[in-house]
Amino acid sequence: MNRYALLLFAGGSLLFLLLAACQALSPLGTSQPRQAGTNETVTPTVSQTVTVSPTATVTGTPTAAVPLTVTVTPTGPLPLVESPALTPTARLTATVGTSPTACGSRSRLRVRANTVVYYCYTLENTGPISLTRHSLSDVRFGTLWADRIYPMPPGAVTDTVAGGLVLSHTITGSLVNTATWIAVATAVSRSVAVSATTLVAVITPTVAFTKSVGPPGEGCPEATAYALLAGGDARFCLTLQNTGNVTFSRHALYDPGLGIEATFTHTLPPGARLLITDGNASQYQITQPLTVRGVQTDVINVAIYTGTTPGGVTTTVTASATVALGQAAIAVTKTLGTDPASCGTATALEVGPTTGVYYCLTVVNQGVVTFTHHAFREQELNIQGAFTHTLAPGQVLTLTNEVLVNRFGLPRVFGPLYPPINSVMRYTATNPAGYVATATALAVANVAGIPTATPTPTSRSSFPTNTPFPTATPTNTPVPPTPIPTFTFTPAPPTPTPTPTRSYAISSLATPTPRPVSPLEVPAVDVAATQAALLTVQAQSPLPTPPPTEGPPAAAPIAPAPEAARPAPTVVIVVTSPPLPTQRPVVYPTPTPTPDYLLLAARVIDAAVATAGWIWFLVGTLIFFAAAGIMAGLSFRQQEAHRFDLLEAAPPEDEEEWDADDEDMGPPEMDDNWPASLP
Repeated sequence: MNRYALLLFAGGSLLFLLLAACQALSPLGTSQPRQAGTNETVTPTVSQTVTVSPTATVTGTPTAAVPLTVTVTPTGPLPLVESPALTPTARLTATVGTSPTACGSRSRLRVRANTVVYYCYTLENTGPISLTRHSLSDVRFGTLWADRIYPMPPGAVTDTVAGGLVLSHTITGSLVNTATWIAVATAVSRSVAVSATTLVAVITPTVAFTKSVGPPGEGCPEATAYALLAGGDARFCLTLQNTGNVTFSRHALYDPGLGIEATFTHTLPPGARLLITDGNASQYQITQPLTVRGVQTDVINVAIYTGTTPGGVTTTVTASATVALGQAAIAVTKTLGTDPASCGTATALEVGPTTGVYYCLTVVNQGVVTFTHHAFREQELNIQGAFTHTLAPGQVLTLTNEVLVNRFGLPRVFGPLYPPINSVMRYTATNPAGYVATATALAVANVAGIPTATPTPTSRSSFPTNTPFPTATPTNTPVPPTPIPTFTFTPAPPTPTPTPTRSYAISSLATPTPRPVSPLEVPAVDVAATQAALLTVQAQSPLPTPPPTEGPPAAAPIAPAPEAARPAPTVVIVVTSPPLPTQRPVVYPTPTPTPDYLLLAARVIDAAVATAGWIWFLVGTLIFFAAAGIMAGLSFRQQEAHRFDLLEAAPPEDEEEWDADDEDMGPPEMDDNWPASLP
C-alpha cells in the first residue's frame, strides 16, 4: 500500500513540474501549432502580433505550407501586420515649371517676382492591388479631386495635366506647396496616403553699379563728380556689389567714354563687392586705362554692366560719373607760429629744439560749389581729422587748435610740434552732390643755429665777462641770415642786482696776472655774468645744460655718474594644476519601461498559477502523509487484533495441571498432537 502512495505522489509532482516548465517556456499569447485543416480562435490577452496569410507553415520533417484559417478577437489596441499582398502602395511626384502643357522637371524652381508657374502632380500605383478611388489636394489650390473614381491597376501612372487640371499661379514671393494624395483599394477596403512638396523661390538678381572719379592716386575714389582745372587728370573706378540673393558668374562691361568693352567670368555671391581700378583692370580682360590724362572739357561718362547667373538670369544696370572744369576748387595755406592762441604767419621758421610750433590752416573756396564735408591729413606726423562745415564759394575757413576743439570737437592736433618739420598737409572738401576738391600745403620749421663766439680786441660786446679784471670780451659773429642776438641780464632772486662793468679799450693783448681771490669775496658782477652766459648757452644748445651755480668756477673734476641701480631679481612662479585622476564613466542602468495593464495582468496570472501550484503541492503532501498514516494504522490494527484473538482462545481439555513443586518430574514429553492454531 505504501508503494502505491509513493508512486502516486511522485507522479503528481512530476506532472506539476512539467506543466510549470511548459508555462514558463511558452510565450504569452502565442498559439501552439495545430494540424492542417484546423480552425483556431486566438484571443490575445496582453500583446500579440498576428500575421494574416492564406498559408501557414507547419514545423516537421519535411516542412510544408498548408491552409490555415485564423480568427482574431483583440481585447485592446494591438499592432496588426498585414500581408504585403493585401497592402496598397503608391507614389506621388510634385513638379513645377513655366509651361502649361507639360509637367515640369524639377520640384524646386527659382524665378523672378510676378512670374507665372504651373504645378503638376504625377500619381503612380506601386502596389499589388488596384486603386479605384482618389482624393487629391494641396496647400495652394485646396481640394483638386474629391473621391474621384478612376481605376489604376498595379503599375499605372497618371498626372494632373493629363487629367485636365491646369494649376497656374503668379509668384510674388517664395512659396512652399505640399500636395496629398489618398487612394483607396476597394477590393480589400484599404487606403494609402502619400505627400510631395514643391518650392518656388523668388530671386532678386540685382547689382549696385557705381562709377566714381577723383584725382590720380591709389585705391578707388568715392565721389561720382570731380572738378579740376583744365589739363588735369581724372581717375575712374568701377564698383560692382551683388545686392540680390543669387550669385552672378558672368559679367560684361561697356564704357564708350573709356573705350572699354570686356566680358569676363567671376563668382560674385550675394553681398560680395568687386572693385575695378587701373591696378587690377587687366585681370578682368580690360586693356584700356581708367585714368584720363589732360582733360580739356566737361565729361559725363556712362558705363553699362550686364550680369548673368548660372541659371541664365540676367540683369543690366548703368552708372555715370561727371568731370567738370573749374567748378569746384579750394586753396589751402599752412602757416607756423609759436603762440598757441593766435594764427602764425610764417611758412618757414627757425626755432630752438625745445620750442613748440603751432599750425594754422587757411582754407579758401575758390570754386562755385559749396562744400559741407572736410578732412585733413598729414601722414608724416600722424595728424588727421574730419568735420562738417558749410563753406560757400569765396568763403574762408581758418583752423587752429582752439577752433578744432571748440567748434568741431576734435583734439589739439595742430601743436605743439617740435622741429624739424617738413611735411605736406593734404586737405579734401566734398559735398552731398559728389563734388570733390583737394589741395595740399607745406610749411617748414627748422632748428635755429647756435652762434659762434670769436674774441675781438677792439669791439665792445654786450656779453658779460667772466672775470673782474679787464680782459678781452668775446664777440658774437653773426652768421647770415641769422641776426645777432641781444641778451638781457636779469638776475634770479635772491642774487642782488649786478653792477655793469666798465669796458676799456685795449690796444694790445696782454695776459692778465691773476691774483688770489677768496671764494667768499666774489663780486656780484662776476656771479651775474657767469649766470647770464650759462643761460645763453643753455638756450642755444640742443643738449641739456646744468643750472648755474654761484661762486667762481671750480676746477674740480667731473664726478662720475652714479651707477645705475640694478633691477631687483624677479621670481616667476608658474602654478600648474595637479593632474586629476582619471574618472571612470558612470554607467547608468537602462530604465525599465513602465508596464502596461496587460503586462500587469499577465504577471498576476503567473503569480496566481505559481501560488496555486505550491498550495496544491503542500496540500497533496499533507494528504499523502495522512493517507499513509491511516493505511499504516489499519494494517497494524489488523495484526494486533489477530494476535489478541489467539490469546483469548481457551486451552484444550486434555491438558494436565502441572505442579511446580514437583521437582522430581522432568520436562514434559513432546505431544505429537500439537494444535494447528499454535505456532
